[in-house]
Amino acid sequence: MSKERIVEVDDKQVDHVKLAHTKMVDDESDRVNKLIESYEKLQGKSQQEKNNRKYIYTEGRTISGDEHLQENMERWKSDREILREMQDMEYEESLAKDKKLQQRKQEIIIDKEKEVQERQNRIQWLKDNLRPEPIAAAAAADMVVGENGSSSSFSSASSNISTIQIKLPSGATLKRRYLLSDTIQDIIDFVDSKEVVQKPRYYLATNIPKQQFRDTTVTIQDAQLYPQVSVYVIEE
Repeated sequence: MSKERIVEVDDKQVDHVKLAHTKMVDDESDRVNKLIESYEKLQGKSQQEKNNRKYIYTEGRTISGDEHLQENMERWKSDREILREMQDMEYEESLAKDKKLQQRKQEIIIDKEKEVQERQNRIQWLKDNLRPEPIAAAAAADMVVGENGSSSSFSSASSNISTIQIKLPSGATLKRRYLLSDTIQDIIDFVDSKEVVQKPRYYLATNIPKQQFRDTTVTIQDAQLYPQVSVYVIEE
């Protein structure tokens, strides 16, 4: 039985083969061109015509110089068209992204303007419709007429009132009385009506004990903000 022979080829041998093939192609092209030149000399053609009629041996076939130039021009034109199409696509994508970004910016501006307008409308409504502080009601409830016509203090009525000091981010303080049945939202409405907080979003909190009141439906009694308590406005 014959054994297969394994031949190892190094890089130098590969380069040698490539060089030999290139030389063969060049030699064949020179040979064809010399034949054409001899023929043109016999025919008395001009040098310009000779240049146009030169032949090139390439990729296993012989073509004329002008055909070779035409092929290169077509290939270059095709590559340029592909490149232009890619550039056009990238440009269109860039325009679409810019347009989408501008639309988003415009939407944000419109949303902010709408939010500011709604806040201003709400503040004006609060100024016109804010419920009066329950001082007069408490004072009237505190006074009970006795048998001799004299008045006396009735502590159970005043126990339904809480005095709350509201500490603002600016360092200023607001003070107001509330019914224990009032809610955290009633305190926020009062703060908003005074236009003393710059940011539209904030919440109320206490230091001792540390509590945050984010649920504005909680009553002052349930939040244990009585009889006298300080709360802080925390901007977000």
